[in-house]
Amino acid sequence: MRFVYELTIPKATAKTAPTVSKVALVKGRLINIEVAFPPGPATLVHVVIEDGSFQIVPVNRDADMAWDDFTMVIPMRYSLSEVGHELRLVGWSPGTTFEHKITFRFDVEPEGDDDERSMIQLLFGSGPRPQG
Repeated sequence: MRFVYELTIPKATAKTAPTVSKVALVKGRLINIEVAFPPGPATLVHVVIEDGSFQIVPVNRDADMAWDDFTMVIPMRYSLSEVGHELRLVGWSPGTTFEHKITFRFDVEPEGDDDERSMIQLLFGSGPRPQG
């Protein structure tokens, strides 16, 4: 399953007060991440991906991703332990004069035979939906 999210980072966002967005994925194995930087940010827009208090991309805590007109493809084998597993997209952009949108794509191999149920729970919650 592919999940696509965008992180809009306002102009002149400080690293000490970054833009953060939580994104939900299904239970399973995260096998690929793509981070797409459009033309224009001139490597002034920085992003990382976190799982709880751990930075998972890039793995080293003192690094981040900052490109211009480039898509980084990151093959992985990262376990997502629950339906609705949340990752955090974190971005900052000191010195910019415009907002920028960074696109994140996550490819997940759902776990077990509950693929469809996991997707429904993620999108609509775990309880029954109200009727008309």
